[in-house]
Amino acid sequence: MREKLKAQELVDKMLYCYQGHSAIYTAKQCAIIAVNELIKEVNIDCANSDCQQQTGYNISYWQQIEREIEDL
Repeated sequence: MREKLKAQELVDKMLYCYQGHSAIYTAKQCAIIAVNELIKEVNIDCANSDCQQQTGYNISYWQQIEREIEDL
């Protein structure tokens, strides 16, 4: 459930940034862009699972956040 809360948090932050200038759809798209950037950086910096475990990066966590954003 923490993924759903993080997804909502990211969308809420995007709504706040664009308050009065966008709809929920735009906020969701911005949040997805941010999550995709995180996933891309983790893939570049930490391609193997040992690195992910040592650094705390977890690609599957952020992929789940992306799915939760899409479901909001």
